[in-house]
Amino acid sequence: MTQADEPDPIATSPPSSDGPRAAFIILSYARPQNMQRILDAVLAARSCDHILLSNNNPDIDIFDHIARDQPDRVKVAQQKERWEPVSRFIFARNMPDDYFVCIDDDLFLTPAQIDALVSHLHADPAVPHGVWGEHVRLVEGVFQITPGVHNFDGEVDTINRAYAFTHPHVRRYFELLGLVGVKRPRSLGRGDDIVLSFSGERKPFCHDLGPLEDCPTADDKELALWRNENFYDARIRLYARLREVTGRD
Repeated sequence: MTQADEPDPIATSPPSSDGPRAAFIILSYARPQNMQRILDAVLAARSCDHILLSNNNPDIDIFDHIARDQPDRVKVAQQKERWEPVSRFIFARNMPDDYFVCIDDDLFLTPAQIDALVSHLHADPAVPHGVWGEHVRLVEGVFQITPGVHNFDGEVDTINRAYAFTHPHVRRYFELLGLVGVKRPRSLGRGDDIVLSFSGERKPFCHDLGPLEDCPTADDKELALWRNENFYDARIRLYARLREVTGRD
């Protein structure tokens, strides 16, 4: 694997063993203005062990948008080339932590919601957990997606926007990439959340943690990935292939 296949590493510290805790991986790309607010919320959560913040857009200096003097628990890297969200799982694979949380840059969880999500992961580490997801049904040979499932307690077919998962899920993630023929993770495209959703022993679980605050740009045609043309076509192809190789209904 060449250097271009891996984002620049971030030095991390061994995780703490105090209570239900997790390592947080936050990616910045198109909404750097949201980063400090997200960092502040995560740092205020009791469950935060440490944070890796990766600026995946080298055209932006992330320190134009966050304080340069960050707490020791925050490590920041500015990538030399553009990276898509799959980078967070590459980071997780190379970290010593057992539990992870990733939060997309268009969602503002409160510290209490973050703690609740980590607690749910610790209580049932067999599956990934989240607060937002999709239902996918096969109807007369055609996959139909119900997106935007939230304020809901129960299984979903894919989780989106916030992800709580374990190191075994990360190992399974890369096994699944091999099974579907993705040799280079950075070639995966807009399907990192779908692969994670197949990495557990069961379907991922969505939790109702109360009102969720979106960034005002969450639906912006220029910024929101899900508004891109053919976004769902590519995702459905990946979903169908993962369903085939795992045997999941």
